[in-house]
Amino acid sequence: MNRTTFPNSGEKQPIFVYTNGDGVSSWILNGQEHEPHELNEIFGAMSRSKSRSPLYVDVGANVGSLCLRVAAKYRVVAFEGMGANLLLLRNSICAFPGLSDRLQLFPFGLSDAESKCPIYSQPTNMGDGIVACSQAEQAKLLSEGCQQRGELRLKRLDAVLNEPIEVLKIDVEGFEAFVLSGTKGLLRKRAVRHLMVEFWERTSPQAVAELAELGFQLSLKGFSGPWSTVEEVQKKIAADKIVNVYCKLSK
Repeated sequence: MNRTTFPNSGEKQPIFVYTNGDGVSSWILNGQEHEPHELNEIFGAMSRSKSRSPLYVDVGANVGSLCLRVAAKYRVVAFEGMGANLLLLRNSICAFPGLSDRLQLFPFGLSDAESKCPIYSQPTNMGDGIVACSQAEQAKLLSEGCQQRGELRLKRLDAVLNEPIEVLKIDVEGFEAFVLSGTKGLLRKRAVRHLMVEFWERTSPQAVAELAELGFQLSLKGFSGPWSTVEEVQKKIAADKIVNVYCKLSK
């Protein structure tokens, strides 16, 4: 465990990270902002919100490179179920006065139903948890050198939260279709204004089509467009393997 501060943080906001063997931690320890474009898009959407107390929800918080920064200014709910990541997050929250008043951390993951599944990660990227519920997926990850990091409790998001969400970010290493399925109660009520999803190639193309059917405009650039068709987004995911898709609820 290593205590450092976020780069470009005016208040020198502290964050606890892995000493080595983790991608996000390496970025921060080297003085680089992790996912600066994504962070700017989140702050932009939050600042334009008509709500007096807009909510940012982070599914797959990792060590907190996004949720901790956003919580310095806005109300945040974060989900992270891997034990080592939770330890780092809790230390980071305690180290910054007032942060615990704005950030609620749930120590479990999200899916389409309440269950438990093993979680894995690579030795060179320890905090990047991958959920695998089938024996075939588990065997594949082990054959690729991943190590099991424990068992992850899973719940539906629409069973945990029942309030408007300004920005919902989902970054769960190929498990996004299950999380989206467990969010449909909120999506159908148009309770989510902005949605940022990291889609993996293995995710069914239908997951993208369903977001458009639920009234979201899709972009490969940001929450202000330019807007893309479902087919354009699906083609980009197939070509690039992993793609961030920005979704904004149509008026």
